[in-house]
Amino acid sequence: MLVIAIESVCFDAFPILALSLDEDSYVVVTSHDDVDRQRYPLVMVFHEGRLSLSVFDVKQPLFVSVDFVSGRSLYRNKNKTVKNELLAKAVGLKASLEAPLKVVDATAGFGRDSFLLASFGCEVLMLERSPLMVALLTDGMKRAEAASEAVRIINRMRLTHGDAVNYFSSLGSLVDDEGFMAFRPDVIYLDPMFPGSNKNAQVKKEMRVLRLALGEDNDGEEMIDKARSSGVKRVVVKRPRKGKLLGGIKPSYQVLGKSARFDVYFP
Repeated sequence: MLVIAIESVCFDAFPILALSLDEDSYVVVTSHDDVDRQRYPLVMVFHEGRLSLSVFDVKQPLFVSVDFVSGRSLYRNKNKTVKNELLAKAVGLKASLEAPLKVVDATAGFGRDSFLLASFGCEVLMLERSPLMVALLTDGMKRAEAASEAVRIINRMRLTHGDAVNYFSSLGSLVDDEGFMAFRPDVIYLDPMFPGSNKNAQVKKEMRVLRLALGEDNDGEEMIDKARSSGVKRVVVKRPRKGKLLGGIKPSYQVLGKSARFDVYFP
């Protein structure tokens, strides 16, 4: 089992870490500079004003955080159109929609796809089962709320620490105290982790951190089975362009990109 080193200041800012992590899954350190990187390859830190996960690469640490207002997210948001964003097509976005499309991003990760959908006007519920990623997403959303160009988008996004399979199974049940089940999605979006060949250095770094933090998605088949039987109108699954169908289930249609595709199911 991977044991992560966490700077003590992180617990003060994000109590979810202490509440959600098993005691034997982490050690507390004062500074990441003091960590034995051979023993603890993944470290949670505050770096340059943001919560980050860090891995050691060759001779220096690499830091990965959730960032909705600069870099790739900013470029993608400024250059987006429904026509050039395959995900927008896959979830069924149209100018003629009378009400905002409600989407559950059941494998939130770094939240970029959720942010993109929210920027198109969708109401998005992000599900993330890793408390490490929930903390990173919370930090990224807080920083984005302070940016005038992003606050309107962030207000369309909700984040919940929870398991996707349990959520899908509970869609027909009563509303809980926090309104968790009150969000009735039109679309469920799944992006289970898969072996990537992306040559982008930043993407490789992020995937390395995600794999350490989350491990492999071994319940992809169960997720799509529960999603398709949950009563939603549409299920969208992101896959490598030449990858196998998740669960071997043939989609209603596919939206194809250069390196990835979106399998669309109408349950």
